[in-house]
Amino acid sequence: MDQTMTERKAFWHALMTVGIAVLLITGFLFYLVGPHSEHWLAFALIIFVPALIMLPFVYRRYMEGPRPPLTRQEHLRHAVWCAFIAAGYFVLYWGKWVHVKSVWSWSYVGLWLVLSLNHLRQAYKKQRTASPTAQ
Repeated sequence: MDQTMTERKAFWHALMTVGIAVLLITGFLFYLVGPHSEHWLAFALIIFVPALIMLPFVYRRYMEGPRPPLTRQEHLRHAVWCAFIAAGYFVLYWGKWVHVKSVWSWSYVGLWLVLSLNHLRQAYKKQRTASPTAQ
């Protein structure tokens, strides 16, 4: 836990973080559909319910502070999961010829492959050690 982060301060930081995101999304939706839409209640539920669900998670992250860096085994585990997800998207899109030409569909495969390769790179990156040599 961060020594300067009190419970009250963490709550207000989390509320501002989630609140700004909600305001941006709400403004964008109102720009697209107009503020006089007949479906404003559905938009409000779609926006505010996930925001209320996210608030405790953001609050907890502010209270606990940053996570420690991942170990080599955790990076390898994440790389395997990302590769499985990429393979799943590849199989899903390869079976439907309509999606073969869609850039958005194949960008999911590429994104998960890049994430997998990034975790592999992080796992096998040389550990930088601070040497006590004078400069």
